[in-house]
Amino acid sequence: MSELEDVLRTRSLWLVCHDHLPDDRLIAGRSDVAIRPSPRARYERLRKLLPEDAERHTSTVRRCHQTCARLRPDLEWTEQELLLGRDHGDWEGQSWDDVRTADPIRCESFWSDYARATAPRGESLGAVAERVDAFLLGLRNRDEWTHLVAVTHPEVIRALVCRVLQIPLNNALRLRVDPLSVTHLSRSWSGWQVDGLNHLP
Repeated sequence: MSELEDVLRTRSLWLVCHDHLPDDRLIAGRSDVAIRPSPRARYERLRKLLPEDAERHTSTVRRCHQTCARLRPDLEWTEQELLLGRDHGDWEGQSWDDVRTADPIRCESFWSDYARATAPRGESLGAVAERVDAFLLGLRNRDEWTHLVAVTHPEVIRALVCRVLQIPLNNALRLRVDPLSVTHLSRSWSGWQVDGLNHLP
């Protein structure tokens, strides 16, 4: 490949959201909880959608590992701490209903200032976005990849899309990210773009 061809080459990033939590109301964050697995047929459709020759990365927690194992048990996945979900601190392991009952003021603040607010001893979405920036920078500085599949968390995917579209992080919740959905980003000589959001195979 010539230098010009390499510059013009389009690179694709396929972001797969991990499968369902055991309870949709659970605050999982970085907790090592297991998935509530979707039917095998969904994984088969997802497998056919993703490029065979892609690099494969995953967040370090169990639900992402389990999603990877059901998706492509025959392949190795590289752990990537930059793809970890948002740390919800003292709220992790509880349900949103319980947190709303126990600490209604802080819970309301969390949702009304979504980019900056934190759970007790947790991190903000802005901190997640800083990790996302480091992840994108690392991809930009590497020339050898063409396709990359990453199994990660809803808030990481929202932060990535917000960064690429240059929209405020407080609008992140307007981006729907369902379990086992695919968000497709690509990078060419002109920069990053969003090719598809929350596709459900």
